[in-house]
Amino acid sequence: MNSLLHKVCCALVVFVGAFCCAAPPVAGQVLYGSLVGNVADSTGAAMPGVKVSIKQAGTALAREAATSEAGLYSFSTLPAGRYELQIAKDGFKNFTQSEIEVTINSTTRVDVALQIGAVSETVQISAAPPALQTDRSEVRAELGVQQLRDLPIPPGRNYQALFKLIPGMSPPNNLNTVVADPSRSLVFNTNGASRSSNNFRIDGSGVNAVWLPHNAGYTPTLEAIETVNVVTNSFDAEQGLAGGSASNVSIKSGTNAIHGSAFEFNNNNATKAKPFILPAGQRKPKSIFNQFGGTIGGPILRDKLFYFGSYEGTTDRQSASAFATVPTAAMRRGDLSGSPNPIYDPATGAADGSGRTAFTGNQIPTARIDPIALRLLGRLPQPNIANALTNNYFNSVPYNVNRHKMDSKVNWTASSKFSLFGRFSFLKYNLATDGLLGELEGPPAVGAAGSAGKGFGKTYNVAIGGTYLLSSNLIIDANFGYTLQETNQEQPNLDKNLGRDDLGIPGTNGTRRFEGGFPRFAIANFTTIGHSTANRPIIWRDPRFHSFSVNSPPEIRTPTVRPTARCVAQTWKSRARSSRC
Repeated sequence: MNSLLHKVCCALVVFVGAFCCAAPPVAGQVLYGSLVGNVADSTGAAMPGVKVSIKQAGTALAREAATSEAGLYSFSTLPAGRYELQIAKDGFKNFTQSEIEVTINSTTRVDVALQIGAVSETVQISAAPPALQTDRSEVRAELGVQQLRDLPIPPGRNYQALFKLIPGMSPPNNLNTVVADPSRSLVFNTNGASRSSNNFRIDGSGVNAVWLPHNAGYTPTLEAIETVNVVTNSFDAEQGLAGGSASNVSIKSGTNAIHGSAFEFNNNNATKAKPFILPAGQRKPKSIFNQFGGTIGGPILRDKLFYFGSYEGTTDRQSASAFATVPTAAMRRGDLSGSPNPIYDPATGAADGSGRTAFTGNQIPTARIDPIALRLLGRLPQPNIANALTNNYFNSVPYNVNRHKMDSKVNWTASSKFSLFGRFSFLKYNLATDGLLGELEGPPAVGAAGSAGKGFGKTYNVAIGGTYLLSSNLIIDANFGYTLQETNQEQPNLDKNLGRDDLGIPGTNGTRRFEGGFPRFAIANFTTIGHSTANRPIIWRDPRFHSFSVNSPPEIRTPTVRPTARCVAQTWKSRARSSRC
């Protein structure tokens, strides 16, 4: 708690310092969008002092401004959504345009030419402004609600799967185990840059995993996402920490109307062909994948306070099957006559190995086989694939994963000058699987498991942000993010000292719990016995704190709207333990 307080205090210091030394006012923001334009008369002459107002559909968020000497208007630090633009001037017809889409990290331009007429007359336009981005130089792509809802996404329903549609990006794929990456974030390269140079933010909160920076430490539920903005080139300075791409995700907010949704996604072995390499007589393996959940959002206090919530549950049930290579019955008896290489008696010859005598017929006498090796061989399963030296053992083991995600958000419009939001996201998972070799463990049948045993953990992500219109040409916004990933993995039989007490090998187990279990035997050309990796139980607790920041947007001086100067402070804290034997 003291550490967290210290970090917050440091962020406040940076916040004040950034405010005091901010660069000359300009406009642009990662977490918000901007609406800008020029107002002219029918001859094209600029019109200063014209009243311009906007109102967000659904929440009634409203702002007003007047055009500059050059006829420019600008509304920055706007929450994403649809807006209505109204322009009024004596002697001219009122102008109204609705359904103007403003998205995060973008500048929407609507230029207007007022027509001479009575104030009581109104020019109403409902068409959307052109999609061409002319106010910013960055190369970017956007995935909105419609694309996320309508485009086919592989099982897992991860928004990053659609990055394959963005020019310059390699096809995203899973790289790490469920324990290392509970959110099942995808990994990809952008324009040939390192996969670790991609940056991920959710509502302004940086969520890159501390130990695995190529992964997002948390991915929100698909149904909760409003917009995904991805910048792949010509980054503004405010993007930060990105050499490949910068992905900015905006979570939906509630409105004055209650909206909700429900979904269920199912994929099972009935839709899959029988694996070609499955041994004769084996049934098509069980595979049932379900994702289900829903969303709801609405008003707490009309026009002022809004809520949004989303839940997604995932269950993965498999009879995971794979092949292993184990010693044949002849090998277990010491009969290695099938090998063309001579087997030398280690009790003969010199210490350096010279002058040793080969066993007759490559037959090792039973009396010469170490009792520990005999005990180990006696517990190892026999081959069940006839006439095979490699991949001669087939087994099917259960693989079960449960994952629950929740995203919740509250927005408060205190006044036309001050607004605030808070979001809390949570993930909980558990995993259980057996090794291919039964009580001797061995590798898991599904690589995503990492090792036999169980995994469990939680991930928390918090984002808080607010904006305050200090004056007509100075807006302050700040945001703070916190991500905590706790994940654990435990192999079977940790409470038993099987290597020391059962096999009789000194030093293979210790006195602490994580030093228990079966020791690892890695023999060339055979399946590993015991723990499939050198890692013993994993205990990760990785907190990450992300920035306070301040904006000083737009003084309207020229027809050019430039990105906002932003001072950002970021701190990380990582604490992890990995025990090995």
